[in-house]
Amino acid sequence: MDDPREQLERALALENATERRLSVVAVIDGQMQLIDFRAVVIGGLAVEFWTRGAYTTADIDLYLPHGPAVLQLLGPLGFERKGRHYVLPGSDVFVEAPGPSFPAESEEVYEVTLPSGFVVPVLSAADVLVDRLHQFVAGGHADVAEQAVALLSAEELDREHLSRRAREESLAAALAAITAIAERVEAGEKIPSWDLHEVARALRGQGVQ
Repeated sequence: MDDPREQLERALALENATERRLSVVAVIDGQMQLIDFRAVVIGGLAVEFWTRGAYTTADIDLYLPHGPAVLQLLGPLGFERKGRHYVLPGSDVFVEAPGPSFPAESEEVYEVTLPSGFVVPVLSAADVLVDRLHQFVAGGHADVAEQAVALLSAEELDREHLSRRAREESLAAALAAITAIAERVEAGEKIPSWDLHEVARALRGQGVQ
């Protein structure tokens, strides 16, 4: 097996930005497996992967364990901790662990083999979409709606799992609303921000969170 530092150098040398960040996560994941955890891609980078770059982000959000063991494993690779972030000086790598240390029992994670040969765990498109539904209801922001609409078109989207998770999270109405928005966009309509805010406000009025 390659030395983790050599793997990281190989990952950082990749030209495609999405593949480069995902490959860096694969190296981080290899280190986390030494303490029986996984570094799972969530958030914007997961959206970027599942939508084939329809949405892009510079950040790397992960399910990642909390505690000194993480830096003990990543420090020798050159990572530094800045608050809740891990940065790699001299690169564009910016890692954040914004929430829990591992996926919920009802969430699905896919092992993805990249063209580079790296293998990285990514939260399923359906579960990433559920997260975006929560965010849309909370704020009605256009960028979140755009991400949710893009995820609805993801080839790998498991619609049965999506429907089940939406029901579990009391988001069935939100899913229906985003689906309707996607249909309007598909028809060529440009939806103003105020309209999206009104949709989100109506959902909150129905008790959706």
